[in-house]
Amino acid sequence: MGAQSITEKGVKGEFFSALERSLAGHWVSDLALATGSDQALEQHVWIWGEPMREWVAGRFARAAREDGIGIRNRTFEGTIEAFLDEIRRDKTSQVMLRVRDLSARSVELWAKMIAELVSAGETETCYDGQPFFNPAHVRQQTGLDANPQSNRFTSPAASPTAPTGEEILAAVWVGIQAILTVVDYDLEHMNLGATRFTVFMPAGYAAAAGRAFNCPALIRREGRIVDVQASLGGGIIVRLVPMPSTWLGWTDRIAVFRADGDTAKAFIRQEEHITISESPAGGQTAFNEDKRLYGVSSSRGVGFGLWEHAALVQFT
Repeated sequence: MGAQSITEKGVKGEFFSALERSLAGHWVSDLALATGSDQALEQHVWIWGEPMREWVAGRFARAAREDGIGIRNRTFEGTIEAFLDEIRRDKTSQVMLRVRDLSARSVELWAKMIAELVSAGETETCYDGQPFFNPAHVRQQTGLDANPQSNRFTSPAASPTAPTGEEILAAVWVGIQAILTVVDYDLEHMNLGATRFTVFMPAGYAAAAGRAFNCPALIRREGRIVDVQASLGGGIIVRLVPMPSTWLGWTDRIAVFRADGDTAKAFIRQEEHITISESPAGGQTAFNEDKRLYGVSSSRGVGFGLWEHAALVQFT
């Protein structure tokens, strides 16, 4: 790929192709339901399904139960510059490599936004008006729906800020069991079919967790966080994601999320637009500074979806 590919059409094609590859298989796609947006504040509403019952005395229909949350968009940008000589001489596709890096950074921004949301989950409220991680969630549509449930738990550790691998493994099971046993409005288990889970943990837990889960060392690749998967038996697959302290400031807890939800997830990520453009070939930047600019802009937001797909476990 040489300079002839460095056109606006070529740059856009490379960016969006790389963006699709970066999102495929990333935990962002597993944990956050992707939706579109066409306004600054988007209202998301979901309708709860009804259980199947034996057909006795005709059909039984009742008004739909609705819940929802509002998510506000913010605008972000990322810009790279390339000197015209670089473009003319580009024999090793360095410009396109930087364009692909912009797409990876776009996905990394989603990850950071979700991590920051999780970090605030003990105080920021979700659809039921209570903190996302809360010991007594109560859906409050009617008095009959009151059924307090927790998604905030504790697990023992000799040193809460430096748990052993076995203690981390035990805490993960606490979170998985909580997610598998949560019930809906009709007291039906919501997550019985769940088999894949993602675990956020402080980066300092990585070595101990890697040994306990029989994983290779959790490392960084090209400066970015690497996550690994482990089988816990019984068909349960866990993805371990060490978080940098700048994203998630925890030192004594982990968060477990269901990662195989199809119609609903723990988070919602909405995007109003994402575009990539370049400065004009005959513009002032090219004329005065002998370079072109390639910039990405995106209007997006994240918010809490179902607390029922998440569990916080604190070491004590």
